[in-house]
Formats: sequence, structure tokens, C-alpha cells
Amino acid sequence: MTMFLLAVALVCACGPTLTSATNKTSCNSMSNNRSCQQEIFSSNQVGSMYCGLNALYDNCNQQCHDSRCHEIECRSLVKCDQNCFETLVCERMSCSSKKCDQYCNPAVCTNMKCVQAVQSCTQITAKTMECEASACHQTCGHQREAYECRMVCPTREGSCDQLVEARSNATMQCERDECDQQCRMGGRCNMTCLNTGSKIGNCKQDCTSGTCKAMICNATNCTQTCSNGDCNMVCPQGSMTCNQKALAESIKLSVMQCHAEVCNQNCSNGTCNMACSAIVKHCYQTCGEGTSCTYKCDAENCAILDCSKPVCFNTTYTRSKGTITTPTLVLSTDHPSASTSRIRPLIRNVFLLAFLFYL
Repeated sequence: MTMFLLAVALVCACGPTLTSATNKTSCNSMSNNRSCQQEIFSSNQVGSMYCGLNALYDNCNQQCHDSRCHEIECRSLVKCDQNCFETLVCERMSCSSKKCDQYCNPAVCTNMKCVQAVQSCTQITAKTMECEASACHQTCGHQREAYECRMVCPTREGSCDQLVEARSNATMQCERDECDQQCRMGGRCNMTCLNTGSKIGNCKQDCTSGTCKAMICNATNCTQTCSNGDCNMVCPQGSMTCNQKALAESIKLSVMQCHAEVCNQNCSNGTCNMACSAIVKHCYQTCGEGTSCTYKCDAENCAILDCSKPVCFNTTYTRSKGTITTPTLVLSTDHPSASTSRIRPLIRNVFLLAFLFYL
């Protein structure tokens, strides 16, 4: 086996791709070869690769089969790949190429870092990613076991998205034009979108079959959509529009604390709690049939669209100079079956909301 791998290495070294089967490869000598590759097969070997640190290569590639890729550091012009197959891990990847990919299956990619010069950075079956690239993508989840994964996207233009699957616990911190976290297959997700310089455009957390444990959003548009478990959202001062949607029957508790200019909570199922501070301009809560809602509003304009009865009613609170007038009941034009003859007086009790928000 050793003689065969040595023969492969010698043959490839003469072509356009430099290939090594040793446990350490340095592709830093001046060469006409456009690519450098390291391929490890033995479980007794640990792969380390340093590509393009001094001499320029177009592509760098590290592959580990039934072995461990300890690290790859590459500055290739076009693309850099680290691939771990079979059972072990890719421990570390540091990349400054245009396109950087770290792929592990069924192994786990432990750590990946992409610098600001990178255009696209992707990590599959991941644990930790620090991405300064223009476009960042991380997929978390493993069919064999649940684990923690983390993604950090510092301030710059561009996008950052995280897909969480298979019962993993995920954390995402994003300061981009577009931030997107999708939580599926029993995953538990935490998301933070903070404006530390340039304004974040859109920040979305979507939990279709996972749980939105927490979302803290300071962006132009913040949206949390929950279809499973509990739903928690906080929009601090400085955010513009904040939306929370509790949609599916499996929703138990949805909590929203809002200091944005416009706050909306749409409660189709479960128990929903909403609180808006005095700096909010518009605070709206919609409660569907079979839901239990509490509402505390100190905003300039407050409204509850109560759809727990056959007819939806809009209970409007008007805040003026620090005082809240008596709630007035008006017919909601949003409900097609509304009828003047069916209007009855409705005054909703306002409860003090205690938010149990945690990361």
C-alpha cells in the first residue's frame, strides 16, 4: 500500500497537479503546477497542509479518508477545499482564496475561518465558523449525534446563512445586509443580529421543525417564524420593524419584547405574550381562535386584533403625552365576516408581562 501511494505521488508531481500522500505538505516552492493536493488514507496519519503561503497556486485541496485532517492553511488564487470522509474530523481550516469549502460527511468539521478577501465560504456538517467573506454558509447537524455549532459573521456587506438540522444546538451572530437562520429536524436555535456600525438589512429566524430558543434583533427588518416549541424574540432600540409569527399547532409559548419603531405579533396557536415600550410608535398583536394572549403596551399607538371569537375585533389604545385613554372597541375591517350587529363591548385586561428570555 505504501509503495502504491508513493508511486501515485511521483506520477502526479510531474503533471499539472502536485499531489502528496505524506502527513505534511507544503506547497510553497515556485512551480508551474496550478494545483496542490494532499490525500491521506491511513488512520495512523494526521494531515497538515500549507498551500500558497509563498508561491501562488490556483487551487489547494486536502482530502482525508479514514484519517484526521489536522489543518489546512491556504492562500490559493481561485479555490481551497478541505474534505473529510469516513469517520474522523477536519480540525481546522484557514482560508484566503476566492472560494473556500470545508466539507465533512459523516465526519464533523471542527473549525473554519475565512478572511475578508474571500468571496464565498461554505462549511458543511460544522461546529465553528468565523466568516468575514462576502457570502457565508454553514450547515449544522449530524444523523448520529447532536452537538453544538456556532457561526459568527462580522460587520460588512453581504449575506450570512445557517441551516440547522438533526437536533443540534446552534448559535448565530450576524452583522450583514442579509442574515438568515433556519432551524429544522429538532434543532434548537439562538440568533443575534446587532447593528454595530452599518445598518443590518434583513434578519430572519425560521423554525419549521426546530425550536427558536431566542432571537435578539437590531435591524431594519426582523422576522421570527415559529412552527414548533417555544418562541422568544427581543428587538432593542434602534431596530425598525419587528415581526413574530407563531403559526403551527405545536407552538406552546411565544414571547416578544419590543423597542422597535413598529412591532407586530401574530399568534395563531398557543400562548402569546407581548410587551412594547414607550419608544415604540406602533404595537400590534393579532390573536387567533383558541389562543391565550397577554398584552402590555406603552407605545404611541397600540392595537389588539382579537380573533378568538367568530368575529375579529380591534381594541385600540391611543397613547398621548404619557397617558393611555380608555380602550375603545371598533369593528375590524380585516375580517370578512364582521357585522355591525355583532359588535359587543370588549375591554382586554392588561397584564404585567414577565419575560423568561434566555440564550
